[in-house]
Amino acid sequence: MFQSDCAAVQVYAVHHDLALDAEESPIEFALEAASFAIVTRPDWIVKLTAITQAEFVALSLLQQGQTLATALDAGLDLDKNFDVAATLTRCFAAGAFSDFYKADM
Repeated sequence: MFQSDCAAVQVYAVHHDLALDAEESPIEFALEAASFAIVTRPDWIVKLTAITQAEFVALSLLQQGQTLATALDAGLDLDKNFDVAATLTRCFAAGAFSDFYKADM
């Protein structure tokens, strides 16, 4: 999990994407905007996946041991358009989850 008060995720992405050509595809973002990401290492290669603040809050709560319901509710409280299915799909695809368990009811 990574968060920054500035556009660190966007700056990292721009500087590490060899396919980007600054003259051919201008990239605009506010340097003072907060940024959020998950960092994974599939096959030992660092992969940065930009996420929204709502996704960051939800994933942080999961990381702290909160229930899925609590985490997703926090994401939805922060952003009414929080896409639960897309978030979980992207996190599983990135390899962000290493384990899960069913809480005792």
